[in-house]
Amino acid sequence: MLAEIFLGKIRYWDDPAIARLNPNMRMPDTPNQSLTNPRGQDAWPVMGATYVLIHAARDAAGRNEATLKFFEWAFAHGGKTVDALDYVPLPDVVVARIRSQWPASQSEELARKPLTVH
Repeated sequence: MLAEIFLGKIRYWDDPAIARLNPNMRMPDTPNQSLTNPRGQDAWPVMGATYVLIHAARDAAGRNEATLKFFEWAFAHGGKTVDALDYVPLPDVVVARIRSQWPASQSEELARKPLTVH
């Protein structure tokens, strides 16, 4: 049923399909609205936070370094893609705070504190 709501096949809360699943509830005769997939050309996407967890000490396979390289590439080259998709890029001050918590060199062991931005 969730797919039908996202596809716009079920547009109101009192749709018979929803009512059958909630027989003891009186559902309102109002349109449902997806916060993560809004309708219309003036709709804005919902922003969410993403966390990347990496080992505090370098792992043998170098995955921490690869992760940091990916984010460095995204910060350096992702702006054009973000603009093309009508998203808002991270402010430079936020990117600077993130980078400030990275090790000085990618071969250096990561500090034994979480990489966080408050």
